[in-house]
Amino acid sequence: MKEIEVKVLDINKKLIEDRLTKLGAKKISDGLVNSWHYDFPDEKIKNNSDHLRIRQEGGHSFITFKSPISRDQAKIMEELETDIQDIKTMKTIFEKIGLEMKGEFQKQRVSYELNDSKIELDKNPNIPWYLEIEAKGIQHIHSISEALGIQRSQLKPWSTKQVYQHYKK
Repeated sequence: MKEIEVKVLDINKKLIEDRLTKLGAKKISDGLVNSWHYDFPDEKIKNNSDHLRIRQEGGHSFITFKSPISRDQAKIMEELETDIQDIKTMKTIFEKIGLEMKGEFQKQRVSYELNDSKIELDKNPNIPWYLEIEAKGIQHIHSISEALGIQRSQLKPWSTKQVYQHYKK
């Protein structure tokens, strides 16, 4: 499956949520997201620009593997994802096959659905609220961003790592 998304920095959370409500978006979650990122000791996954993580959002736990396709107008990744029942066992399996936990992250996330798209408002420690718009194509992303009053120049084809790097300046 392809993940096609952009980020919008320094948003006004209340304003965006008000606009989403007026557009008929459905709030699907509001809470903490925990992520554990894994790689081999030689960082083979990172060196291929791929990503492997275990994530927990509410009562939902899953593994995700991502490979980059493009970072032109949007961040486009091949995304393989499957649910898991037991995070602790999955972490043990990863360690038994030689993977190491390279990072553990937590963020606050409010998720909405609108016209077959996901709009997520994220708050990481020491970073202002930002928005992710994930849709089936760049035209759809542009349509949603315009409806939210966001200019195309604000759309960033960035990873979360790039958001962190932006604010470390």
